[in-house]
Formats: sequence, structure tokens, C-alpha cells
Amino acid sequence: MGSDHPVIVPYGTVFYDSEKKPFVIGVGSEGHWQALLSILEVSNDQSLDKWATNKLRVQDRENVKTFLYPLFEKQKRDGWKQKFAEKNIPFAFVNRMDEVFEQKAAQRMLIGEEKKHISQIGWDEPNRVSDDVLPLPPKKPGVDNDYLVELLSRRD
Repeated sequence: MGSDHPVIVPYGTVFYDSEKKPFVIGVGSEGHWQALLSILEVSNDQSLDKWATNKLRVQDRENVKTFLYPLFEKQKRDGWKQKFAEKNIPFAFVNRMDEVFEQKAAQRMLIGEEKKHISQIGWDEPNRVSDDVLPLPPKKPGVDNDYLVELLSRRD
């Protein structure tokens, strides 16, 4: 089943754009389904009545996906993202790790190599104001339990 939602179709299915770049959508209601058909410029004729409700789409999941795959290959995912945003339908890129780390939000959360006591690469808290806030781990786990208890009991 992969990333597909078990009882909503299409929701979480990985589709590909004209450049073979992956993305997912979240068509979670009948209104979203109608908006999707509008975005894809598909007339909602009687041939699509077989998928008019989510229950019918779930029962015919593979054919719904087969119908949608070539329609999404008509343009780049940036164009799809804009159209989905206009209709308030959830949409997300599926990025490779290098694409993730190129994003400004990810760059702000990276901890540099000099912080080896945390990890060579790890996630930082977005609202942290200084490196002083990060406590060093105990030098001898199991021996320095008072430090751990104090650290874990902080409520700030």
C-alpha cells in the first residue's frame, strides 16, 4: 500500500510530474475530489460517477490512480503546488535528502560539526537562542545520575 491512506483515495499516493519528480496530494473530501477534477481540467461527466464518493474510490483504488497518473505528468510540480494551494487541497513535494537540506528551514535547524557531543549532524530547536542552552551529556552515564535527574526534571 505504500504511502496510500487505507480509507481515503487519493490521499498520500505518490504521483510524478512532467520531470518525474514525486509529490503527494490529500484529497480528503468530496469537495476536494471535485476541486481536483477542476484542477486537472477533467469534466465531471457520467463516466466519473463511478468514483463520485470516497467509498467508491477506495473500492476502485488502482483504477483511480491509473486514471490520475498521466494527468499529473502534464506539468511541473511547482505548477501543481500553486493550483492545489488555490483550492486548499493538501500537497507536498517528496524530496531527496539533498533537497531537504537545501531548504532554508532545514539549514536553520542543523547543528554544525563542532557540536560533536550532540551529533555530527542533528536537528536543532528552531527557537533556541544560543548554544549555551544545550547541556553537555554526563561524562559517565550511570554514574552521573543526579545530573540526569535534574536535567530531565526541568520544566522550563
